Amino acid sequence: MVTERAIDSAETLLRQWAVQVDNIAPWRLDVLIPAKHLRSVARMLCGTEWGSLSSITVLELDNNGSRYEMIYDFRHGHALVCIRLQLASLVDRVPSLGSICPCAHPFEKSFSERYGIAFY
Repeated sequence: MVTERAIDSAETLLRQWAVQVDNIAPWRLDVLIPAKHLRSVARMLCGTEWGSLSSITVLELDNNGSRYEMIYDFRHGHALVCIRLQLASLVDRVPSLGSICPCAHPFEKSFSERYGIAFY
């Protein structure tokens, strides 16, 4: 029950920025947002002590390298909120979360070196 309440709370907090919300499982919420709102979303989740950033993933959505998605996983106990950003290409600029979630630095550095993603 605690996990389901955490997911409900996250959905309420994030609804204002969401383009799409998917309740994947009772313990997982996927939220697609525009990249320009990433810092606001991270501040809301971390600033309200909802949870913390646990990982960032880059996912290729097609085989020709023209569409990508970045997935930011935030955890609160067993609850998982996946914040998704769609990128038209890897040259899209993405807001850095380093000042909000210091654990984002190694992920961002790795993605800059590996994929050429520019964080600002």
